[in-house]
Amino acid sequence: MSDTHIEHITELSETQAAAVRALEETCRNYHACPDFPWEDYTDVWVLWSEDTSDPAAVLAAIASPDEVECIAMTAPELRRRGFFTELLDAAADFFDDTDLILPAKSDDAETRLALEAAGAEKLSTEYRMEKKLTAGTEDASSSPVKGPGVPEETDARSEQASRAGSAGLTMAVDNDEGGTRTYTFSVSDTAEPAEYAGLCRTLQEGASACFYDFEIDEKLRGKGLGRAALSLVLEHLRSAGTHKVFLHVSGDNLPAVRLYEKAGFTVTEAMNYYLY
Repeated sequence: MSDTHIEHITELSETQAAAVRALEETCRNYHACPDFPWEDYTDVWVLWSEDTSDPAAVLAAIASPDEVECIAMTAPELRRRGFFTELLDAAADFFDDTDLILPAKSDDAETRLALEAAGAEKLSTEYRMEKKLTAGTEDASSSPVKGPGVPEETDARSEQASRAGSAGLTMAVDNDEGGTRTYTFSVSDTAEPAEYAGLCRTLQEGASACFYDFEIDEKLRGKGLGRAALSLVLEHLRSAGTHKVFLHVSGDNLPAVRLYEKAGFTVTEAMNYYLY
């Protein structure tokens, strides 16, 4: 077995960052893997082997109070030598045995086997779901969207109301200059004042929008308001020139998954998360 040593780095130099990116590209050419934002991670462990002058394996981590999110990769020709487990153990020792969370695409059998061999347990599955709103291109340069996707008739911050038929659902839209919209839903009838029903947010990314923070007030659930609210939001985004909407949802949240499927969303990626 070749000699190895592990280097813990808190800030990658340009040369080190280039080496990590080169390893990532090699791994991506070998099999599909996520594109990781290395600049967001605060601690990086690099495993060097005498078999190569380049990094043999890399693990990066970013810590929160309750857990540590990690990403890791090993050069394809150097796999099955225990390098992955060495890096996991180094990170676990540094973070004083705080739970390490690692993502892997559900169709990535090799990474799944490596995680299981290292003793990691599957924790959850997250779906990325998408819905196409128009037949236009996703290139923001050819999109009719104004700025971050604000409709022509609105200012950067505005209030806009829509109503969802017999559901009595009203939607107010608040736009900010960064492309984030907050949608607030209320229900009312002729006899009672409007009552808060829920909210959601979207973030415009060119001609696409990320849909998140969707909630319906617990006491109003089971009345079809979620479906009505989602319909209002999608129609508003469509009128603003948005071509595609995407979201992330837990695979365990079956009611939400079914709601999005009925609205025309399809699963485009499934990501498993493992606990070490």
